[in-house]
Amino acid sequence: RIKADESLDDTVLFAALLLGPLEEAIEGAKDMSDAFEGFFEGLAFRLAIPRRIKDRIRMLVLAQRRLRTGKVASIARREFFVDAATLFAMDEEAAGRTPPEWSLSPKAGDLPPKKRRRRRRRRRRGGGSEG
Repeated sequence: RIKADESLDDTVLFAALLLGPLEEAIEGAKDMSDAFEGFFEGLAFRLAIPRRIKDRIRMLVLAQRRLRTGKVASIARREFFVDAATLFAMDEEAAGRTPPEWSLSPKAGDLPPKKRRRRRRRRRRGGGSEG
């Protein structure tokens, strides 16, 4: 990625380093946020990680489950989608798999809009004003 002159956000790089251990820490937890906080507590103290970076890493790591199951459209328009897709592509490449096309050069709003369901009109019951 560096040879391709792709600049990566520090948060994405840090999340890539911690993805495996973080996923192990939150796997099977009833409350993923509590498990994340428990893992990150000592780490953030020792490395003096700012809260905004920690919160961003949480969003990126938790988004990976949706991306792996193919539920991309649900987060494609979120502001962190580009970073989450980049992290997903990096993880796929590291595992020796070919990442999907949408994750290789993501841009916010790249995906087609989600189809909207047509809503049925509700029928009115009874007559209007009776008097």
